[in-house]
Amino acid sequence: MITATGNNQSASRVEFCSSEGFRQEYILGKTRVLIGAQAEADIAFPGLVFEHAELTHEEGEWVIRQRNPDATIQFRGYPIQLKKLNPGDRIFLGSGTLTFLGQGDQEITAVTAMSKIAYPFDQFELLVLNGPERGRMIAMEPGEYILGRAEQKHAYTTNNRRIEFDHKYVSRTHVRLYVDNCRVRVQDMLSTNGTRINRHFIKTGEIRPGDTLHLGKLKLRLIGPETYAAEHTPTIRIRLKDTTLRKYGLWLGLMYAAILTIAFFLARWYFF
Repeated sequence: MITATGNNQSASRVEFCSSEGFRQEYILGKTRVLIGAQAEADIAFPGLVFEHAELTHEEGEWVIRQRNPDATIQFRGYPIQLKKLNPGDRIFLGSGTLTFLGQGDQEITAVTAMSKIAYPFDQFELLVLNGPERGRMIAMEPGEYILGRAEQKHAYTTNNRRIEFDHKYVSRTHVRLYVDNCRVRVQDMLSTNGTRINRHFIKTGEIRPGDTLHLGKLKLRLIGPETYAAEHTPTIRIRLKDTTLRKYGLWLGLMYAAILTIAFFLARWYFF
């Protein structure tokens, strides 16, 4: 079993956040890590399937691989079977999200390449904030999208993509999104529970980066140019040794003690 805590500062780490909000960090202390619902799995959580996936260390890189064909593995909203992991990558596993943190003292908790911050923005993302798919990231290139409940089948075309959610308050065809390089426009498709941008019900409108799109009770946050730098720039925790106190603290203490001792004897000699 891999350990959830420890003093191995050079080992890579991952964090699993369940759909209920429970977080657990793991040290990848061996070259093959099994993820699944079975008790003997290295990373085991309810809601995962038997032998859901595995992490393997190959040629100096960590790779996630689907092991069970029934397992849900998504990156930025798209199904994957195999992916090399970069610091900050978030993999949706059905019952939660696995985040690859990085390695050693420079432990990266949320990293996206700064080169991706460009204008006009070539890709927006939707972050699911609540419900059973909380933490899911959906990348949206320019085009037209239909957002709705997962019950309805839909044929994908080049400019008309369907994004489905496992949420009972979302209508089968809830909203239509029009995405270009600069903005995202929203059109409500006569949904049962309505559509809001932040607190305002809308029939048509424009959602800006940082805004929350409500599909009934489902909450989605748009990630884009204005929020990319604030929310996805490298956040690095670096453990630095405070050499100042360790190196000079003892000498300063001895110096102050000597001064106090001399002052004590001078005062005693002068007054007595």
